[in-house]
Amino acid sequence: MPARRHNPFREDLSRKLLWLLVFRCGTALLLLAGSALALFRVDAAPDAPPARLLLGAAGAMLVLGSASVLVLRWVRDWVRFTWIQLALDVVLWTVVVYGTGGPASYFVYLLDLVVLLGAVYLGVPGAVALGLAACTLYGTLAAGLAFGWLPWPAGYVPASAEQAAGLLSWRQLAPDALSIAGVALLGGFLAHRAQQITGDARAAERATAHLAANLRAIRAELDQAQRLSDLGRLAAGLAHEIRNPLGAIRGAIELLPVPEGDPEADRMRQVVLREVDRINELVTQMLTLARPQAPRRSSVRLRGLLHDVARLAGEDRRLGRVTLAVEVPEELTVSADPGQLRQVLWNLIKNAAQAAPQAAVRIRAAPAEGGVELHVDDAGPGVPEEDRERIFELFFSTRPYGVGVGLATCRQIVLAHEGRIWVEPSDLGGASFRVFLPG
Repeated sequence: MPARRHNPFREDLSRKLLWLLVFRCGTALLLLAGSALALFRVDAAPDAPPARLLLGAAGAMLVLGSASVLVLRWVRDWVRFTWIQLALDVVLWTVVVYGTGGPASYFVYLLDLVVLLGAVYLGVPGAVALGLAACTLYGTLAAGLAFGWLPWPAGYVPASAEQAAGLLSWRQLAPDALSIAGVALLGGFLAHRAQQITGDARAAERATAHLAANLRAIRAELDQAQRLSDLGRLAAGLAHEIRNPLGAIRGAIELLPVPEGDPEADRMRQVVLREVDRINELVTQMLTLARPQAPRRSSVRLRGLLHDVARLAGEDRRLGRVTLAVEVPEELTVSADPGQLRQVLWNLIKNAAQAAPQAAVRIRAAPAEGGVELHVDDAGPGVPEEDRERIFELFFSTRPYGVGVGLATCRQIVLAHEGRIWVEPSDLGGASFRVFLPG
């Protein structure tokens, strides 16, 4: 379905209507004053029907205008309210035209003003509808006077039948009707052009905002690429220098004899080994980020892979006494790089275990539309909503001593598999990290 064109005339109607109602009240006051003066200057009784009609129309304008100003704050449908106000204006001004001489009244041109206001406030529909209404009421008034359905107003009765025929002739009526029609057509055309121009301006504004958002995203990607490039140069230079000493330290610690009956010495050795492994893992992840490898896809049975990773996590003392629950269908498979997928799962399980030590971590895999979805849920404090996008950025971490590399590695691997990764609140009370892999 094509997008609906923006209509600028339906905006700020509350502010525009206030000026319309103030104008109506002011005009009604002037009309009341003028009618009162006219009653003393014409040879007509104050209670004559046309005089009462003119005063009634002016009074109705004043009352309706004042009441409308008072109820503005409770209006909900501004468009409908505007239609009602302008339709009442057409009727009331037609009554004023009748009370001030019919076709010979100078107030006929105020019908043009109402039609023009319809174009300004309501656009093309307002100009057309109010133009038709004004022409119809004006024609009905002329017909009523011509056929005797309506009496001529006091002070404006034609002196002869010839004069009455002249006042109701096409030469008199046509310019007024053409004036109303011309204002309706011109106002409608200008309203249509204004609507087009404003709609195009809004479209250009949206396109500019979209372009600015794309530029910001590109800038962020360039900044990320620059950080990765810097990290790559750093990691490539330090990996060899760090890994070799780490291997020597680990080998020496493992060969170091532990005195019998000295549990403290054995505990300290395990602490050293654990920290050596942590540093080695951090170097590996930095190398993965700095020098990403294209996935070597194969058909991976998720049940075996998830159980293997869960078993390794359960045996890793660095993760504490975490309880792992694995839920995965027997024959569920996915096309992925087994080593990279194992790294993603390991990082997510380690992140969950660190968020909720000695708590339950649930690992689930299930088929999804177009692929497979993996869930790693924990019972930790969760991830604040404002951090759910940034948490996958490099070097961003919500933990005081976190490095911010593990989840960035996960995102890079998942994106290389044309998947996506995100985080949601978990029914366990913490965070639910979710990975979708196609195929």
